[in-house]
Amino acid sequence: MSLPMSTFNSCSRLYDLSFSLKHADQDSMPSCFSLETVEFDSSISRIGNWSFQGCYNLSKIIVGGHWYGADGSVDGNDGSNIILALSHCNASVVGVRAFQSCDFLSGVYSGAVTTLYGTFYPGSDAFYGTHVELGNEVTFAFDASKTSIIDNEFKNVTKFLDSDKREMKDLIIPLNITSVGSGAFGGCESITSVTFKGKITSIGNSVFRGCKNLESIVFEGGSSFSTLPGYFAADCGKLKTFSLPSSVTDIENQALYGTKLTSIDLSNVRTCGDYCFYAVPLVSVGSLEKMTSLGIECFRGVELVNVTIPSTLTTMGERTFQNCKKLNTVTWNSSIGIPGSCFISSTIKKLIIAKEVSISNIGTEAFKDCTNLIGFYQIFTDPNSGTQSEVDWTGWHNITTIGANAFENCSAMNQTVYLNRDLVYDEKTSFLNCALNRKVYTGG
Repeated sequence: MSLPMSTFNSCSRLYDLSFSLKHADQDSMPSCFSLETVEFDSSISRIGNWSFQGCYNLSKIIVGGHWYGADGSVDGNDGSNIILALSHCNASVVGVRAFQSCDFLSGVYSGAVTTLYGTFYPGSDAFYGTHVELGNEVTFAFDASKTSIIDNEFKNVTKFLDSDKREMKDLIIPLNITSVGSGAFGGCESITSVTFKGKITSIGNSVFRGCKNLESIVFEGGSSFSTLPGYFAADCGKLKTFSLPSSVTDIENQALYGTKLTSIDLSNVRTCGDYCFYAVPLVSVGSLEKMTSLGIECFRGVELVNVTIPSTLTTMGERTFQNCKKLNTVTWNSSIGIPGSCFISSTIKKLIIAKEVSISNIGTEAFKDCTNLIGFYQIFTDPNSGTQSEVDWTGWHNITTIGANAFENCSAMNQTVYLNRDLVYDEKTSFLNCALNRKVYTGG
């Protein structure tokens, strides 16, 4: 017998089905709180979305004439821990949250399932709210009509198999897939590469988070999504190959945190969230000319040598370039203040500030322990020859606030600077162990 959509929806006193199901459609029996027994015919091919959602008392699932206990028993009397034995039937599809909150369900024999809707991984959507922790091996196959990978669909899968049951480490996502949900491949530690053949129009957060052996992500068919979501490939400690799609204009928090990328093109990007490239060994980021916002510790620990802060930048978080041990020259074309701890413990040697730029504040510990810093400069163009040279920056007197420990231990910085007579700073720490020759600006 087949059950069409919503056949027994919310039949709260129904406790037994005395016929064998060959097909259970979407919403066929949700919220049947009293249901204790259900029988699947061995020929059943599909268990639809939310079919048995909320069947809290379901304690016996008969498949092909038998029911199975978590202790290995067959046709036993103890229904306190039951197994869904899909390996004893022909079911190839299990829908979204099909067995959500079936409290007695503690395991699954995966069987012939090939089309997965959040099915076989710990904490999956199909078994959301149950005790299921089995089924870490899945056959990786897609129906031609499937266009999306839903949230958490393959989360924590430990091994992917092809149709011949051989392990797959390099996943090919077919042309028909255009949407990828949050956490879709999170924690899949066996995969080494993922290639999207189709054009991806939307993608969720944490898609590859924690894929520790993932080395390559390729959008072969292009993309149209504008935001690289938070934690997209965070903690993928072997990821070296990834080209940011040209459609992306915004990168969210920790999107590529902890990867091993050495190059990325940010030419079209306007905003980068907190910790985006924290501890990423970047040596090249392209142009930042469209950037309007950089988050907290966005480039902390990267290996950039020279950086240009564009005039378009209006927001910058603290510790943006902390611990950048290859940093040499930073060109500053923005009028925003220098944030707290912006360059703390980095190897910055020069800050070249555009002549027309007026900076009013330098944050707490902004240049603390920058022992290579020799000074602030601007570019002077000779009116006769047109040649350019670096000269001491003349805008110090426009600064009204310098935070505590801002230049602490800048022992190589021995320029003579003229400070605003009304400057607010910490007399004891702002210039502690700094070689600057400070004078009061008197005008002129």
